[in-house]
Amino acid sequence: MRVASAVLIVLILMSGVGCVGVLLPPGGEKFYNQARGDTGLQTALSLTTMMEESIRQAKSEPVEEVGGLTDLHAQLFALHRAFDEMTDLQASRPASITAVTLRKDLVTVFYRLGRFREDRPLRDLHLDLFAARLQELRQALQVVE
Repeated sequence: MRVASAVLIVLILMSGVGCVGVLLPPGGEKFYNQARGDTGLQTALSLTTMMEESIRQAKSEPVEEVGGLTDLHAQLFALHRAFDEMTDLQASRPASITAVTLRKDLVTVFYRLGRFREDRPLRDLHLDLFAARLQELRQALQVVE
């Protein structure tokens, strides 16, 4: 029983260490500071503009390069942080709830995009879907503002 507990603890610790790179991408802080506004909402709106540029970059670069996708991943992390800094009044509005749902959709689409990053047609399809969801998110955030 003690051996099973020890093995379980080691596995949990190893999985936690392996996920650190996913939770804290290297450029996330840089993009967050560049987009920083007076409120989390203004920061999120600035980040959507930056993310649109990264989508254009990812679509134009060869499949072997992932600079645009790396930036997009870091900006997605920064967007999550910006949502955490919204005021209580902003977070209580119905459009804010829609924005949170759309942000979660962006995460799902991004992870699917990662699975298909080597396949150009599927990669572009997922980038288009990501861009459409990002536009919906921007509209929802503008309603909250």
